[in-house]
Amino acid sequence: MSPLQQVARRSLLAADRAAGARDSLSAAAACLDEALLLTTDALAGATAPGVEHGLMLLHLARETITDETLRLEQAEHVILGFHAALTTGDRPITDPAGGPETRRADTPAAVEQPDRRPSADASPCGRDRPGVASTLGRWQGRTATEHVLDEGRAIGRAPARRKKEPIREVRAVEELDRLFDDLSVNGSDVQLDSYIGRLLRLPDGTTIGYRTKSKTTVEPTIDIKIPGGRSLKIHVNKQTWSI
Repeated sequence: MSPLQQVARRSLLAADRAAGARDSLSAAAACLDEALLLTTDALAGATAPGVEHGLMLLHLARETITDETLRLEQAEHVILGFHAALTTGDRPITDPAGGPETRRADTPAAVEQPDRRPSADASPCGRDRPGVASTLGRWQGRTATEHVLDEGRAIGRAPARRKKEPIREVRAVEELDRLFDDLSVNGSDVQLDSYIGRLLRLPDGTTIGYRTKSKTTVEPTIDIKIPGGRSLKIHVNKQTWSI
């Protein structure tokens, strides 16, 4: 095996390990989401010292998992891009000169990759019943909670002027409606007289609202708030979008 073939083989193995670590973090995040929901319900109304601080630490742990998952995903893309660059024409350099039929057994294509797809009845926390994360809606592959934790980086764009709290903008009301529909899956209606619009509580404790009246815009607004206080607002801004 040539040095370049060895590099290509090791890059594939590194990408596979990064994917495995990312899968493990995703499973841990699902378990933590469920733990947060159960803990929040159990401690509702509790006044003992340290309760609020304990919940805050759990949310910080969840935020750390989200950040590290994103870093692993970025690393995996870099590694796979590096491997793709190690090609000659249309044939990977890991192919021996004689073609695929003469490939050695220890080259990357001959290495059997593990099937990382979860079984249909497996839950993220290894129990027989589905985890909370499996019931949550997603937009761009992320739940409402995850969008709050990374300040909505996968949603539209940031406002032209920096705001005190995280805000994202989308192009049209239709996009805002689709986003709300996707993220509010399995939400339960919350009655709050002061909220002008529809407010829902998701299975992980996060609330998501579709507000029809605002002081700053005539268009509707989405409000997302996770247990512990962090929030994200999503506005419609139809002006000056680049293609």
